[in-house]
Amino acid sequence: MKDIIYFDNAATTKPTEEIKAVLNEYLNNGWYNPSALYEPCAKVSLNMDKCRKTILSSIGGYDGEIVFTSGGTESNNIAVFNSYMPKKTNHYITSAYEHAAVYQAFNRLENMGQEVSYVKPDKHGVIAEKDVVDKIKENTVLVSIMHVNNETGAINDINKIASAVKAKNKDINFHSDGVQGFLKTSYTIDENIDFYSISGHKIGALKGTGALYVKKGIKPKSIMFGGGQEKRIRPGTENTLGIEVFEKAIKAFNKDYNKIFGLRNRLAERLCEMDDVVINSPMAQGKFSPYILNASVIGVKGETLLHALEAKGMFIGIGSACSSKSRTNRVHDALNLTADRGESAIRISFCDENELAQVDMLLKTIKSEAQTLRIFKRR
Repeated sequence: MKDIIYFDNAATTKPTEEIKAVLNEYLNNGWYNPSALYEPCAKVSLNMDKCRKTILSSIGGYDGEIVFTSGGTESNNIAVFNSYMPKKTNHYITSAYEHAAVYQAFNRLENMGQEVSYVKPDKHGVIAEKDVVDKIKENTVLVSIMHVNNETGAINDINKIASAVKAKNKDINFHSDGVQGFLKTSYTIDENIDFYSISGHKIGALKGTGALYVKKGIKPKSIMFGGGQEKRIRPGTENTLGIEVFEKAIKAFNKDYNKIFGLRNRLAERLCEMDDVVINSPMAQGKFSPYILNASVIGVKGETLLHALEAKGMFIGIGSACSSKSRTNRVHDALNLTADRGESAIRISFCDENELAQVDMLLKTIKSEAQTLRIFKRR
């Protein structure tokens, strides 16, 4: 493939270079089953524990535990269904713009007779703690609010929201989908967060690797059945190669947020200078992750622009990769975007390998392609 400029890092990231050394070691010495009892297996198990400690230290959750999963979707499902009690109707709260892995899990709970309230974001695209607390009922058992929105980059102050929830009822569990927040925000988890979901392939690790942070003292129910792995929460032989790459990716992740802020700000400022371009992501300081910018190039369908850029060797997104084939976008609905803004929305997401020169090339190409595509539309 010819040289590409990749700006769809919210969908997935290029694996870290450290994978090469890990793979070589794995093929020679690291392929043993960590649950077996002979010596080589003990080393594999120790390497897994090393990764648990690395994840915990990266979010400051020293009193919590890490359960390895297949990714963010499984982590979210374990957390959401943990509070489900058959033959009892309970109440749940989540946001209207959650990732499908959370949103559809709550849809399933509704189909099973449970009650779910959906909170809409404010004008900045952020979930306000008052709007969450106001929905709490006597039978509320779980609140799940994502850390960073995967389409707009809006940051929710989940520690503040969780604190307000616990102040109303300390027995309510609080979960956050941290897939787009892990390492990409300066974040320290606090005592009010019961569950926090993480995915490896968003930070340079491999697909099929994830983790669920569980606050100390909580014993989640398993949604699968089998062996005793991961304290019976997630039975099945662990993805030891993925876990080792996960640990290396965390250590290799460059938290040079200033660089990413510079890329995003340059992009946002120059897009605003173009005709009929609207920024859908929050712009107020502290309200957004620098890794994601969502904008609408009015008059050009997002998917059409995506393919026009693809032909030039530039890759962007138009929303969650998991929902890219859907004809509707409930995130746009939750943000109250007009039909024009919704259908013309694009998502540009960054990584440390992106440079200002690439941003400038992307801007130039968006401008020229938008002019051409608008001409065709008028015809």
